Amino acid sequence: MIRLCMFDLDGTLIDSVPDLAVSINRALSQYNLPQKTREEYEPNMGKGLANLIKTAIPKAHYSEELFESLRTSVIAHYSEHCTEETVLYEGIYELLRKLAASGIKLAVITNKPHVFLDKILVDLFSETDFVRVIGAGEYPSKPDPAALYAVMEETGVKKEECMYIGDTAIDINTAINAGIMPVGVFWGYQSGEALKNAGAQVVIQKPEELLDVIKNVQ
Repeated sequence: MIRLCMFDLDGTLIDSVPDLAVSINRALSQYNLPQKTREEYEPNMGKGLANLIKTAIPKAHYSEELFESLRTSVIAHYSEHCTEETVLYEGIYELLRKLAASGIKLAVITNKPHVFLDKILVDLFSETDFVRVIGAGEYPSKPDPAALYAVMEETGVKKEECMYIGDTAIDINTAINAGIMPVGVFWGYQSGEALKNAGAQVVIQKPEELLDVIKNVQ
């Protein structure tokens, strides 16, 4: 019986690439560096903001000083504009509502810096009661399972009673490392094939399919 669903954030619950791309491209333009398209940012989603910025810098121009300057600029801008174009994926609101109504606890574990999470939660998830939201810095980053263990301990839920849902191989590896059911989502930033190859027990095409997955586990 599933009692706890833990979710990745970017690419799983929300499509955040548009706002991230704007903030990073804005910082790049300040140094007359080439900007990237949304499609170019997507493959590096899920590995943390620092990696996203580093991979946006042309190798010929890279330096730690430049990286730190860009990171400071991105954080300042994104902190204020992180929900302007970011939206919940279609069907996510309804899924979270139905899970909560059935008594299943909800949590978010993301490699996204915690400084952005309060605004995102207020602007996009004001009607969702997460038992825990963990961002980068509080525990080792995924695929380390420490954050998942913490939520399970705090909620008193056993491994066989929970699952982790995400859109990247990192998320699947995190669930496997924690010894819980790994569920991939087809609508995120990596292909369903990549998720299956990483070890996803199931890959859902639409959010509502998670309800059936949970029923089958029970």
